[in-house]
Amino acid sequence: MAATVLPALVALFVWWFSTGIVLLLNRLPKRNHGRSTLAATALAVAAAAVLYATAGGTDPASAYWGFLAAIVLSGCSSWRSWRRSLWSSS
Repeated sequence: MAATVLPALVALFVWWFSTGIVLLLNRLPKRNHGRSTLAATALAVAAAAVLYATAGGTDPASAYWGFLAAIVLSGCSSWRSWRRSLWSSS
């Protein structure tokens, strides 16, 4: 039971927490865009490296790290597209 409940809880927590971070970043003023874009790019590169490193792994740790890296990549791309749509509508 714990073998399926724990990964589900971790996935739920990481998903909701990362969504909150993206929403928080969207509320930052435009003057912070350069720094946050640089940080998002660095995070995306690190996440891609983690995905590459864990791609062949079959252990639970590889699955956790791979999922976390995929969420980071998704968050970086979501944040950028949301920022563009917010700026174009104002």
